[in-house]
Amino acid sequence: MNQVVPLITRIITNRSFSSLEPAFLHRLITAFPKIREQLGISPEVRWETASTAVLEKPNQWLDPKLAQKLLRRDGVVMFNVGHAKSLGAWDQHGHEDNLSLCQRCSLDAVHEEYGFLQWRPWLRPVYDRIRQNDISGQQLCADSNNLRKLMEGLSLLYSDTPEKVLEGLSLAMAGVFYQAKAGLDIEQVFTLDAITDGIRQEFGEQVGAEFAELVEASRQAIKADWDQATADVKTAEAELVNKRLVDHPILSDQLKRRQRGLLVRSNCRQVAAAARRRGFDVVIVVRPNGHVQIFVSNMRQKKDSNVAAEQTISWRFDLGAVAYKLRLVESGITGRRLEVGDWQASGVVFYFSS
Repeated sequence: MNQVVPLITRIITNRSFSSLEPAFLHRLITAFPKIREQLGISPEVRWETASTAVLEKPNQWLDPKLAQKLLRRDGVVMFNVGHAKSLGAWDQHGHEDNLSLCQRCSLDAVHEEYGFLQWRPWLRPVYDRIRQNDISGQQLCADSNNLRKLMEGLSLLYSDTPEKVLEGLSLAMAGVFYQAKAGLDIEQVFTLDAITDGIRQEFGEQVGAEFAELVEASRQAIKADWDQATADVKTAEAELVNKRLVDHPILSDQLKRRQRGLLVRSNCRQVAAAARRRGFDVVIVVRPNGHVQIFVSNMRQKKDSNVAAEQTISWRFDLGAVAYKLRLVESGITGRRLEVGDWQASGVVFYFSS
């Protein structure tokens, strides 16, 4: 006798929206009940968000396949969470074929469970663009006023309520679906103007007008964040103690200049970009909550008139050595020893419990 698999009643996704995959899946199962049924998702499914930060080491190791089985038994599936290596049934992170080179996205895992593109050829170009945007950073379209810009603005507007970000992006995806199905060129379907028009066509003038207001509010949030980021960078520049010129043993000779670093205290999302625009190569951002981030820019060697633009060499600092030193410093401050592992690698490292 076949065992009945419980319906999925909870989908847990990344709290920090860095890709459009959750919005695509949310709209997919909202707009197409058949797809939702085939995937075994309850009509009353609840979406939740989780942080990607891993602050404490798990007490015990759990086999990923068993973890997925237990989660599914309880009606839970993780989608594009990131930190739950191999635990999310719909999460590409941790898959063996994705470790050395990003070749999968979380939507691929969903599609492998049920091929929702088979009878919807108009959806394939949308899927491919979102997939490549996540995997390789390929732009959605040439127009910068697109769905990713809305995602950026909504994340600023609703930083404490990520569920509202998901709802807004899902509505926007409805506009994308409408325009794609209507045959609009894929280069246009992700623009905010086309999305707004698609929502008006799909849901009426009232909803279209409300969405247009949401788009404008997101634009204003981005502008306010940029203005404050620019002001914070100027304040940091004015404090000479925050500025450093560094002679790098290789880059300074190749670039014919010293490298510029800046320490900025700011809570703005665009502060690193604002600092890079001012010509800084390394930006250390200290957040009000004490969190510290280090950003580096691409440093391009001065162009030679005899060298083609595509052959221009681009340099970038390797932060592995920096991570190694910082982890040693942190270990000394906390009095806890680092566990054996690659201390230069990206990701999480753990300390021996005190």
